[in-house]
Amino acid sequence: MNNMKLSVKLIGSFLIVALLITIVGISGSIGIRNTEQALNHGSNVLLPSINSLNVINEAQTAIKLAERSLLIPEYLKEDKDVDLQMKNMEKAWKRVEHAWKIYEPLEQTKEEAAVWGNFKTAWDAWKGDISRFGDLAKAKKRDEAVAFSSGKLRESFDKAEKLLGDLIDINVKGAKEEARPRPVRQSSAPFWPLDLTLWGPYSQSFWVFFSPCPLPAPSPGWLPVLRTAPSRYRRRRARSLRRASRWRRGRRSKRRHWRKPLRHWRRCRR
Repeated sequence: MNNMKLSVKLIGSFLIVALLITIVGISGSIGIRNTEQALNHGSNVLLPSINSLNVINEAQTAIKLAERSLLIPEYLKEDKDVDLQMKNMEKAWKRVEHAWKIYEPLEQTKEEAAVWGNFKTAWDAWKGDISRFGDLAKAKKRDEAVAFSSGKLRESFDKAEKLLGDLIDINVKGAKEEARPRPVRQSSAPFWPLDLTLWGPYSQSFWVFFSPCPLPAPSPGWLPVLRTAPSRYRRRRARSLRRASRWRRGRRSKRRHWRKPLRHWRRCRR
């Protein structure tokens, strides 16, 4: 270390600083990429999934409401009321179809994929039961419709509703995990490159100024400049002092010029 040239030390210190800056840039790029991936997953996967599942849930509730309305005796007597409830069911099925097309191609976790497979099976069973219930309502068979609604149709509805709620909970949980702030240990991790960046210049300065290797002597070309610099400063200082002394002497001469007339005027007043 003592025999090492100053140029080697400077080059080495600058290389260390460049390495630290490179590490900071790489860590920053990784952090930005992870943040971008989290934002894309939240906005392009989780939010559309939650929205689509909620639409399916709302449509299922609307179909259940139309089913309950068809069990009212007054509704079964009038064909227009039955047709109205059937149209409400058709609108709800269209909303389900639209939301289904949005949700199904989205990325899913293993747990969500397993629940989704079970949900499709339960949904198809409930959809078949609703179709059978609609046929009974159109045929004005209220007693059979009531028995079917309170038995098999209710079981299939409850199973599909439970699995749909599980899917919604899984996506809501994933969204909360994405929005949850990181622990202190992980959140403070991105700041260690900043510590290294601050440590770099200090280490470089310590290495250069406190190294036992002496600084090289100035080149001979700079010696005349270094020698004449004090003399130039002294000449400028002497010039400024001469100007100040001339100004003081001028003021003194003016005072002396006015002293005699003042004395004469004072004597005359007496």
